[in-house]
Amino acid sequence: MYTLLARHGSRFANVSLSSDDRILYAVVESTVGEPVKTPLAQVLQHGLVAQQDALADGTTEAIAHSVDALLRDRNFAANCTRWLFYAAVLAGPGFVEVCTAGSLRVHMIFGSTLQRVTRNHTLQEDPEAKLLMRAPPGYEDLVDDHSLFSSVATRALGASCLGVEQALPPEYDRWPAAFPYRVLICSDDFHAHRPPEDYLSAVERRVWNPHAEAGQEEGLVALIKAQGG
Repeated sequence: MYTLLARHGSRFANVSLSSDDRILYAVVESTVGEPVKTPLAQVLQHGLVAQQDALADGTTEAIAHSVDALLRDRNFAANCTRWLFYAAVLAGPGFVEVCTAGSLRVHMIFGSTLQRVTRNHTLQEDPEAKLLMRAPPGYEDLVDDHSLFSSVATRALGASCLGVEQALPPEYDRWPAAFPYRVLICSDDFHAHRPPEDYLSAVERRVWNPHAEAGQEEGLVALIKAQGG
């Protein structure tokens, strides 16, 4: 009923679970180039095991909150001081549940048509953050300058981005879906450099031949194919 194809670089970790009628895929991304002391997979697994039923409705959001709480724990912070981008999908008959924080993006595709998409959590696409942002002294008039602030991250697990007054939560949504459909999860290096109509052909090239696109091996692409019973 469900097929998962995925490829990602060393700054990502993912988990996946499935049953006869549901599949869960969750991924975190380190937001810095240097490695973290605690393996990312361990952090993500903590969020998964905290759930009584990992395939229950609301799991994508619950995992995010568990990982966020772990990263904010001072006893844990000494071993993992970095905040993480996050994306998770729970797909089943009639629905796709998504939760994201950061620049990882989720797309739902029927046939060859892109039907739903999450947004990047940057100042350009996340206007709620602009209302909470504290600009550095002397830079207040530059908040609307896209050349300086448009790509600045506004949401992540484990930290408040931008020095805002309060942390913005991960963004959750639940989309209606009818078989067959596909769900694409990808990092910004993938979705920022091609039009949506090229996504599916690019996914096939990336997953099966990671060297087809030079310089892209460290990114993330994952594709869930939902065929129905």
